[in-house]
Amino acid sequence: MRIIVSGGGTGGHIYPALALIDRLKERDLLDDVLYVGTQRGLESRIVPDHGIAFDTIEIEGFRRKLNWAGLKYNAHTVQLFLKSVGAAKQILRKFRPDVVVGTGGYVSAATLYAAARLHIPTVIHESNSVAGVTNKFLGHFVDKVAISFPEVARDFPRAKVVITGNPRAQQVAGLAPNDRLADFGLDPKKTHRADFWGFAWCTHAQQSRVGGLTDLCTE
Repeated sequence: MRIIVSGGGTGGHIYPALALIDRLKERDLLDDVLYVGTQRGLESRIVPDHGIAFDTIEIEGFRRKLNWAGLKYNAHTVQLFLKSVGAAKQILRKFRPDVVVGTGGYVSAATLYAAARLHIPTVIHESNSVAGVTNKFLGHFVDKVAISFPEVARDFPRAKVVITGNPRAQQVAGLAPNDRLADFGLDPKKTHRADFWGFAWCTHAQQSRVGGLTDLCTE
């Protein structure tokens, strides 16, 4: 199977895509793969380091502040999106994938929309419990929508939704017991708790001065 994968901007879009590629390789289902991203996104550094063929298109996100400057910027972004769809079609025609998979980020909007227009089978994956803007847009055009959380199904056409979970979970499930905690000055024989939060949560913690979390967020 030949596939094109597209997603970028943040690790939350990139790493599920890489996990999917790794899983397909493990199951010997992959004949060839191409990752489509942007030159400025994190994917331009992360994906090639994984030994995966990488191509780029130029695209930018919309500004949500609708003042004059924002409207002017968004008008330019629409023009750039249309241009990027044309560039994506060229990549698709050259690579000739059996399926195109999107994991979020503005770059996947152009790639998956172009694939849908060319009648190439398309799938998007939404790894969060709240659907991103790009995936909400693409949900109207793609063939299938893979989700990790049941509650996000309401943001997509019901007939397209399939609950698959997050590809990253397979990588964690396969981890064997080890002494890696010692690298962080922790006792591997003891039980430890790891807390994860995003930038917005850190901002809230700083404002409310919750215990020692402020120092952690600052660091």
